[in-house]
Amino acid sequence: MSAFHSTLSRRDFMKAVGLAGAGIGAASAASPVFHDLDEASQIGGVAEKRPWYVRELEYAKPTVEIDWNMIQRQTHYNNWEDHLDQTEKDNRAHMYYDNTKKMVLENNPGNTMFDVAIRHPAWTAVRRNMDYFFGVEGIMKDTPPGFEMGFDPESGHCMMSPVWATDLFGIITPGNMGVPRWEGTPEQNAALIRMAARWCGGAEVGYLKADEYTKKLVHKTCGILPILADKNGREVVWENVDQPYETDKKLVIPEKCDNIIVVTIREERNPALMAPSYRADATTAKSYARSIAFDIHFRGFLHAIGYTSAGSGWGPWNNVPFGVLSGIGELGRMRGQITPSCGPLIRKVEVFFTDLPLPPTNPIDFGANRFCRDCGLCAKACPASAIPTFREPTYDITPADDANSNPTKLHPEYFNLSGKKVWPNNDFACHNFWVTSGKHGCAACVASCVFSKDIKSSIHEVVKGVVSQTGMFNGFFANMDHAFGYGIVSDQDMWNNFWFEPDKYWPLEGIDTNL
Repeated sequence: MSAFHSTLSRRDFMKAVGLAGAGIGAASAASPVFHDLDEASQIGGVAEKRPWYVRELEYAKPTVEIDWNMIQRQTHYNNWEDHLDQTEKDNRAHMYYDNTKKMVLENNPGNTMFDVAIRHPAWTAVRRNMDYFFGVEGIMKDTPPGFEMGFDPESGHCMMSPVWATDLFGIITPGNMGVPRWEGTPEQNAALIRMAARWCGGAEVGYLKADEYTKKLVHKTCGILPILADKNGREVVWENVDQPYETDKKLVIPEKCDNIIVVTIREERNPALMAPSYRADATTAKSYARSIAFDIHFRGFLHAIGYTSAGSGWGPWNNVPFGVLSGIGELGRMRGQITPSCGPLIRKVEVFFTDLPLPPTNPIDFGANRFCRDCGLCAKACPASAIPTFREPTYDITPADDANSNPTKLHPEYFNLSGKKVWPNNDFACHNFWVTSGKHGCAACVASCVFSKDIKSSIHEVVKGVVSQTGMFNGFFANMDHAFGYGIVSDQDMWNNFWFEPDKYWPLEGIDTNL
């Protein structure tokens, strides 16, 4: 019923679905900006508002060239388990802990006791909630164990140690409220979801269809938890069922969930630019922990207005392509998503298969992928040499004889999906640096990216406008970025005194009031 207005009080209904008090500006409680879901859905259009220089492309045709006939669903492999024998895994696990201990004892800038202490609890929150895939039904039951990397001190062998999550809370539904579910046009639903996603802690939103393109991005298999890779694990399939479910043999997405909601979770800029370090990885972990809270809140919202969802959490898919295809950003040299608003400072792309009717949004072009041809700063900054330096993207994948980081046996087909014209990254080498450096994270590529800039300085928006229209000045802009000291933080005072100058280096809520 598109004209349905609930007879429940505004306060009670909006509180039930998690949007209580969602006004804009200084509106008083007596004069709310919207009174119910019908009014909330009128706040904006289908797609995100973009600067003038962002061009919309055709559906499923982003700036990265794709041969959809070559793209096939991929088995979910594990960079650690599938490239190393037990001896190499043990050696690297010991290196990880030995190097962490050494950095803490030496009070290494960015890797001090404080940095380690702030980083680990955030990852613990993530690991304790790894089963969040099948929406509210998954939230309401005890979850099986999540896992974290470690090694047995007695045997010295690398192992996966269990950590347990607990059940959370029930979610209200239209049925137990005694009201009809929300019914709106796809365009109304799109505006409503953009509002709800922002309210729950997300940023940009896009929409896709679950079709012959997007289903190829879902892994064929997954492990005991959807995030865990297992080439011999459970099948991921679609069935004609009312609700998603899982068994020890398969994960099932309802065929009726034929629309996809894509939402980004951002990370704070300043600490992310202090890569590679525990300090930078702490903001990575914090953003992933925030994504857990977002998932619970957002899936609860979908359930409370009467719709089914399967996602997102740690779903069995690579999330970046969903953001690229839905028009949130472009694919860059580092194979991450680069957005007009914050560059590659997107920590996670949430993906929800749902039966809520939604209109698809299209890929965009603002010159980022083209700029990557003439830039290469991320490749130069990569301590693992995992990002290729050649100019033109290619359909080729990382060669199997690439000995970078000394794998027992490299399987590039495990992490390079054929069928797209990109710069093939060596993901094994990337992950190997995380472990052997003792920092278990890096993001030097993100920190060095020209697009990792704050929009409050107008010159950066001018540059983006030029980049979107011509590649003539790309090399010049990349050189100027380096000359002006952007990229990985070089300010030694920030590295050394970060923890004792909160007003200078960490404004309230991470809002930087400086240009």
